[in-house]
Amino acid sequence: EQRRFDEAEAMHRRALAMREKLLGPSHDHIATSLYCLAVLLHEQRRFDEAEAMHRRALAMREELLGPSHAYIAQSLNNMALLLKQQRMFDEAEAM
Repeated sequence: EQRRFDEAEAMHRRALAMREKLLGPSHDHIATSLYCLAVLLHEQRRFDEAEAMHRRALAMREELLGPSHAYIAQSLNNMALLLKQQRMFDEAEAM
């Protein structure tokens, strides 16, 4: 199963790099790639890496979409779940 995670991660990272090259540093498709990579890393219990990707995706989404978009809620929810799993309850609740 780990081999499949490795393949998926490589594909996500390749897609992210391509999107950054083609679209520039800030675009909703880049935020989506970051989000998907964060979810995959979270599933592998690579919490520090997942948190960094979630935070980057959230910041980009807030900048591009504003504070009241459904994707912001999605990012906040998954970030809170990640923090809860790490027993960072106060920070998770603040999300």
